[in-house]
Amino acid sequence: MGFTLLELLVVMTLLGIAALLVVPRAGGGQMVQLQAQVREVVALLNYARRSAIIDGKMQTILMQPGDAEHPVPIQNNTWTSRGAKLAWSEKTTDRPKDRFEITFYPEGGSDGGELIITQEDKFKMKITVHPITGKIIADFVKS
Repeated sequence: MGFTLLELLVVMTLLGIAALLVVPRAGGGQMVQLQAQVREVVALLNYARRSAIIDGKMQTILMQPGDAEHPVPIQNNTWTSRGAKLAWSEKTTDRPKDRFEITFYPEGGSDGGELIITQEDKFKMKITVHPITGKIIADFVKS
């Protein structure tokens, strides 16, 4: 009363397929949380850029690290992360390392910069703000 070789192969194949579907999602929660935070920052930066152009006044956005257990809503052009770490990229050398702010000008430009947002020291995304056009681009950083 044993199993045939064909039955064992079918079961092993099904287990292999199930493992392929489950394993890539193991770190998916942190990646989804990072992507959501980056979307928030990009939306806030785009809003500030449009406001600067329409109102004819400079708009500054402050981004600061925060705690995942105590989320803070966006207030007064200030965004607080939910557990993600913030850092300027190596290309952005003219900024204080502990102050994360970007200013948009009425002409559509900005003071520019590249901000790296890291979640759980595994997942990184880069937000680039072009200094002349003010265009905002978010992309993954390869480790």
